Amino acid sequence: MSTFVYLLELDKMNSCYQLLCKKCKKKYGHILDVRNINCTLVQYGLYKEYGIERDIIICKSENGAPYIQNEDTRISLSHGKKMTGCAFSDNCVGLDIQEVIKYKLGYADFLLSAYEKDILKSSEDKDLFLTTMWTLKEAYGKYLNVGLKYDFARTGFDYSLSVEHTVNGTVYKSEQLHGSVISCVSKDSSVYYEVGIEELLRFIIKTS
Repeated sequence: MSTFVYLLELDKMNSCYQLLCKKCKKKYGHILDVRNINCTLVQYGLYKEYGIERDIIICKSENGAPYIQNEDTRISLSHGKKMTGCAFSDNCVGLDIQEVIKYKLGYADFLLSAYEKDILKSSEDKDLFLTTMWTLKEAYGKYLNVGLKYDFARTGFDYSLSVEHTVNGTVYKSEQLHGSVISCVSKDSSVYYEVGIEELLRFIIKTS
């Protein structure tokens, strides 16, 4: 079984973007546009992968983790300044999105394990390396359902984009898209899809 990741570029210059926000808000009613869009992405992904057409309700647990009401499918949501997305699976899953950040030594001390610090020394792009590690740690914390309470330096991840790795019984992969890094951690291989604004707009118009 695969884990599916559906992504959307937050392209506010696209002529359809504001209409998409309007349609998503009308259907889901959240204050934040990105939250409404993520609800639509989940609905779209479930339809594409499982043929689920009924409307879903996304709730939050006591620790803030999202879940689908009356559904067994597990989800994880994330967004940055340029990208937003959802991941869903039959098992626990964690997703994180972050635009590339500037390398700072303090970040490395806080974030990286001893193993990762050794990799950092020979890294040609420390900004990209640090961003990838950040998203992996965030995604792993979501996977464990502990969020930011996770000790970032506790687990050492391997570094390479678009390549699957394993750690502690999980499968993880990171991709770079539109200046952002997207990382997913789950029990299964992950498949990434980018959805166009026009495509998602057609979907929500059709299903509203």
